[in-house]
Amino acid sequence: IPVIENMSGYKTLYAPGDSNAGRNPVNYSCQHFVSGATRYIVVSKISFAGLSYTGRTNILAHHLLFTADELAGIPGGAVSILRESSNFPPWEGEPRVLPQKNVQSLKAAPMFSNSASNWEKFTGDSRFCKWAASRFKKTGDKAAILAFDPLKISGEDILELIAETASLLTTEELLSFTFCTYCSNSPVGSPPALRAYPLGLPLLDSIRRMEPESVIELGKLNPLPPEAWNIDHPAEPAGTAGSPPPPPIQKPAAAEPHKAVNIPPPRPAEQPRQIKEKPPAGKLPFLIVTVAVSVLLIAGIAWRILHTSQKHSSETDVAEGVRVLDAGRTLSIRKAEQKVQKALPAFQVTETAPVAAAVEKKVTFGELTEDELFELHLAFRSLNRFALPASLAGTAALEVTLNGIGELTPAGVERFIRGNNSRLITVLAAGEQRGDLGTVIVPDQNAGGELILRLHSDFIDMQIPPLNRLYPRLKNISSIRFSSSDGKHYLFEPQILDDAVTTKLNAVWGEVKVKCDRNILSFTLQISEKLWVMRDYFELQVDGRPLGGAGITEKTVPLKQLNFTQADRLISRRNSQLRDYNSSKKRLEKFESRNRAKLTKPETDAHLTEEYGDKLEELKKAMADNAHDLSGIISKLEDGKENWRLRELNKRWMGWLEKQREFNKYRQDVNDAEAKYVKHNEELKQHFEVLYPPLLQHFSRELAGGFMIDIDLFRSNSVQSLDKTVKVEVIRRKTDGVR
Repeated sequence: IPVIENMSGYKTLYAPGDSNAGRNPVNYSCQHFVSGATRYIVVSKISFAGLSYTGRTNILAHHLLFTADELAGIPGGAVSILRESSNFPPWEGEPRVLPQKNVQSLKAAPMFSNSASNWEKFTGDSRFCKWAASRFKKTGDKAAILAFDPLKISGEDILELIAETASLLTTEELLSFTFCTYCSNSPVGSPPALRAYPLGLPLLDSIRRMEPESVIELGKLNPLPPEAWNIDHPAEPAGTAGSPPPPPIQKPAAAEPHKAVNIPPPRPAEQPRQIKEKPPAGKLPFLIVTVAVSVLLIAGIAWRILHTSQKHSSETDVAEGVRVLDAGRTLSIRKAEQKVQKALPAFQVTETAPVAAAVEKKVTFGELTEDELFELHLAFRSLNRFALPASLAGTAALEVTLNGIGELTPAGVERFIRGNNSRLITVLAAGEQRGDLGTVIVPDQNAGGELILRLHSDFIDMQIPPLNRLYPRLKNISSIRFSSSDGKHYLFEPQILDDAVTTKLNAVWGEVKVKCDRNILSFTLQISEKLWVMRDYFELQVDGRPLGGAGITEKTVPLKQLNFTQADRLISRRNSQLRDYNSSKKRLEKFESRNRAKLTKPETDAHLTEEYGDKLEELKKAMADNAHDLSGIISKLEDGKENWRLRELNKRWMGWLEKQREFNKYRQDVNDAEAKYVKHNEELKQHFEVLYPPLLQHFSRELAGGFMIDIDLFRSNSVQSLDKTVKVEVIRRKTDGVR
């Protein structure tokens, strides 16, 4: 337990009450420790939990301990356990001892299969996935170090990156694979192989200085390490959600079948130089030719890059060096393809590109469909590289307008833009200069604070700087104008949302999951990736009630949680009172049936009236008033002479009084049981109405007619009824904001 407690540390980045408190990252981790001769694998989820009852910052740490043999039996290992949210349910109620779990009770989420779409999305190149896996396989304790902005990237996002990397490891390697989605201090003992640090952490700056090649900053394009240049892009399944496919690297068209071409394809210019053994003498001329072709190609690409950079900007983009080389190589290959296509026979051209098909695919520039506009909004906010819609194909230049720089609104904000109305636009950071007249805001040539938009043939690259009050952000872009070569324009205003966007999001908001675990019925919403991208603009409305007012802060949102503990208790108590009431009524009815004659009130007969006449009036009045004792009146009537008729009347009167007392007791028991039943029945009604109104309607017959409510039937019917009545809608926030 002390070891596990030491693993439960958490540093809160945003204090309770801060508008970003919901963005405190969740730490998903897998760590090892040895106790005696046993090595334990600790799979943990640690998250921010608001304030405790003492007013101090609170966290929730949830750990699962495995031996290697136990974890080896779960496909995907620790990653698949963490990706299944049901393994880490929310904490509710008072402190208590949790029941022991077995491995069979856990669920494992399916692992990715040869997919690196999230690495492509957050780093700009899917090859980082294989690179991170290969580093771990070589070193065993060093895969990669991730730097992230908590306001843009969540712990769940980083866990998806780890899952893609883990899918490339064997079962034995997975047992040694450790990771941490949010590290805030120096780890004790062996650090996790793949770990993530938030931007701005002093420890991260130290790591950058010592191991710059190991750090990958998520949310921007990263230069690919030289050892990863030969790694192919992983094959992605069709229709991968979250990011468009990377722009294709076109290959030279195949030569005609009757022509033998033995020259190998040129080596990409960005590959490091390989030292090989001396070739046999017979292959030397061939290698000389290959080297000569490569040198010429490199020279051509270098000239192309220099020409392009001089044309668009005089500034150097170190982080995009590899990307520029890729683009130059693509352009060169396309020219080669065009030459080969011109040399092809006419019938081949007709087969590959029919005239009729070309006419059908013609799209007017700038006339975006609702789907294209929706996807453009999503791509602008979520991707550092995204494909242009078909309606904007052929864009020749971009032009942006700004509403400020970071948190500042300096005068003449257009001074901060370089290369506007071109294919490469750079938005500079702001600098503060102090002078005699106060602080002046001027453009700053800080390369790390630039926002860069680069237009390629069919996609756009964006380099977004880290969060800083002086650095430009996406929210500073008021509009982007796309211009075609023939003078047509389309104006995209990112912060103006069409109603069609809300309509689209209501179709893709996610999936409601219903789970009944013991006494708790939980409704959770798994946020879709598209709604997650637009989370700053929208909030959720559940059954007509807004779910908070600060947008959407979690990918797994608890919509409603119904605790049946109190309902079970109220139903049991109400049923118990109903049984008592029914039993009391049965006892009363049985007593009445057995003592029907004795419960009949005695009366004076005709003989007594004839014998005593008006002297019986006092006796009749006493009997009418249900007097408890008639002996005094009877003694007066007898006047020393006993009358057997009066004595018999008094005897029957005393017996009737006794039965009346018993009857009244039974009737009082019935009245008391009925009052208790009515009270508890009303409490149950009110609880149903507060818990969930449809329950009141569903059990109206039982509640109104005095029928028993079966708890098991109540649970099953409640789950079915509530599952059909939860209504979730996506509604526009009153105030929009792009982070």
